[in-house]
Amino acid sequence: MEVKEGFLVLVVSSEKTWGNIFKWKLADNLKEFRDEFALAVTMNGYSCEGVSAIKEFEPDYFFLRPNLGYDAASISYSINLLPLYRRTIILHDDHWFNDKDWFRKIQRLVSENPDVDVWGNVLYGEKRPRFDEYAAELGLEALAEVKSIKFLHGMSGVFDKKVIQKFKEINLPYKNSVEKEDANLGERLFSAILFSEGFEFRDFPEGKYSFLMHNERNKTNSLISTANEYLFLGKYEEAKELFYEYWEEIKKINYFDDLGLLFYHLSIVHYALNEKEKARLFYINAKKILPEFPLPIGMEDLFEGSNEQ
Repeated sequence: MEVKEGFLVLVVSSEKTWGNIFKWKLADNLKEFRDEFALAVTMNGYSCEGVSAIKEFEPDYFFLRPNLGYDAASISYSINLLPLYRRTIILHDDHWFNDKDWFRKIQRLVSENPDVDVWGNVLYGEKRPRFDEYAAELGLEALAEVKSIKFLHGMSGVFDKKVIQKFKEINLPYKNSVEKEDANLGERLFSAILFSEGFEFRDFPEGKYSFLMHNERNKTNSLISTANEYLFLGKYEEAKELFYEYWEEIKKINYFDDLGLLFYHLSIVHYALNEKEKARLFYINAKKILPEFPLPIGMEDLFEGSNEQ
């Protein structure tokens, strides 16, 4: 397979969200180094205004497709069609770099770390309930055996050519669905392939959501994502500290969408640290927000002799 030298930057967007490119700093990021990489843009759906706005970047490749499958489908679609470059940077329209020298930093990073195949925001989480079914529907039943709890946020980051080449070889499958969960599953499928193929993927050295930014809540996203990593790795004191710091930060910005999950994870952390009364209280409060969440395995003694669970 022919390999083009240099970098390809792929931006995936949609008829409804293309304005994000200009809302934060992605437009400035692209303009700053536009002569130094090939640019591809894929838009889900059709917007004359969006197409006109994106043309100012003079993309080398521009794909318009039906607004189906969310970013997971548009990324897979694009990978299968685009030429193979030495390095590929994949971004959503609400990704951006706060560092003006972002491209030079990436060039140095990949040059100094030839053993790393993928750089991005690496998250930790349990396998999604429908993952095995989803993988089987796309002909990748073997991925059900993948045990990794790591996944790459948004299928986005910096990729070595051999990673993209592997995706091309398997003709990376996707669903043209209107179900948001299919997009979430597509993201996990992408990472399961990385893991099953033995590719090395890491956080950027600056940490999660500290170099490759996403949308607007990067400080809190970094805190809770790093805390989750510590939780999954059994570093409970470190997890506890960051979960509480996250709690203080979300109070400042009045953002409580993940409060139930925060309480649930704090119950696990306190239990692991033998702080059982706090574990019990946090679990009770988590259940008020997320009644479907079961008592974690191994914590049954929190409610021995009680009807409250």
